[in-house]
Amino acid sequence: MNEPNVVHLFQREDHLAPVNVPMQTAYEIEQFLYAEAELLDAWKFRDWLTLMAPTYRATLGDILLDGFRPVPALLFYLMYLAGVMVFATAPAVRERTWRAALWRGGLFGLSAYGTYDLTNYASLKAWTLQLTVLDMIWGTFVTGTAATLGYAAAEAVLRRIGRG
Repeated sequence: MNEPNVVHLFQREDHLAPVNVPMQTAYEIEQFLYAEAELLDAWKFRDWLTLMAPTYRATLGDILLDGFRPVPALLFYLMYLAGVMVFATAPAVRERTWRAALWRGGLFGLSAYGTYDLTNYASLKAWTLQLTVLDMIWGTFVTGTAATLGYAAAEAVLRRIGRG
């Protein structure tokens, strides 16, 4: 029962289920994901945010602030940084391997962003599966990267002062 020019995907906003989409739509999704991956691979985070902004704005519309509230943002990032250091970077320094920082940081990011995104997807009408998946990928990537960079910085300091 395959129709020509139709691709079979597994994504719908209400739940995971097979859905047929036109090949042009599948191509556009594929190109978007490639563009996103290229920006992340090149560490062009501002460009990535510019690419993602329309998705958030279109999905969340009027509930988004025009700016952001700096105090809650600062508190979040201080708490998140502490979590990355305790659960990813410090154990990796003890194990003396950047790979431990990468996978522990990625897992911490997936857990933290997953908690936020899956809760929103379960409870907010406007929150979509697309937004959930994209944000969880971002959280995994950026947290794994941050933990690995933290590991590299800690190792540099320890080498300089002489590891004990």
